[in-house]
Amino acid sequence: MKLSEREIDRFRATVLKWYSSNRRSFSWREEPTPFRVLLSEMLLRKTRASSTEPILEGLLEEYPDPESLAAADPKSIQSIIRPLGLHRIRSKALVNTGTKLVQEHGGNVPRDLDSLLDLPHVGRYGANATLTFAFREPRPIVDANVVRLFSRVFGTPVPTEVHKADELWQLAAELVSPEKPRAFNWAILDLASKVCTPQKPSCADCPLREVCEAYQSGKFS
Repeated sequence: MKLSEREIDRFRATVLKWYSSNRRSFSWREEPTPFRVLLSEMLLRKTRASSTEPILEGLLEEYPDPESLAAADPKSIQSIIRPLGLHRIRSKALVNTGTKLVQEHGGNVPRDLDSLLDLPHVGRYGANATLTFAFREPRPIVDANVVRLFSRVFGTPVPTEVHKADELWQLAAELVSPEKPRAFNWAILDLASKVCTPQKPSCADCPLREVCEAYQSGKFS
């Protein structure tokens, strides 16, 4: 679908205004250093943010930089991240990520898409999220929550595979604020999590209800 510049500007302004008084607070938002953001995205896959935060902080307390992570025993990492599930897979990915950061990027988190995608356990969403949240680049992010919100507001089809939903990724790229990409993408995630929920969305509290196709059609009224 193609939106006019006026529609895009209105959408951005509405979402950012809502976010200014409804934002969620997480450690990776309050201190969005590249390493913290990257690790948070690796741990957030298929995991609730509220469950991830204490685990991330425990991990960073033991392994505060790529060098210490690269030298870590995967079993020691497993003991920290076990509550999140997938601990064996994630622990190996974390050690391998630390190793790649040290050996290939001088101990720094790269800020180009291809290098991020080359890291273990980092996909299209995680790479774009890292570029947006750590480096303030206007990158699109699309996960199941964003798909749900966009499909309701714009009437877009729900894809079977989110990472291959090029139409939605293009829509997200058009919508993201070039001036405030970090705040905008956090706003979209918070709006989907707090208001546009899978079951019984809180349409009365949604700033987008006037332009939402699902709400205007009476689906949730």
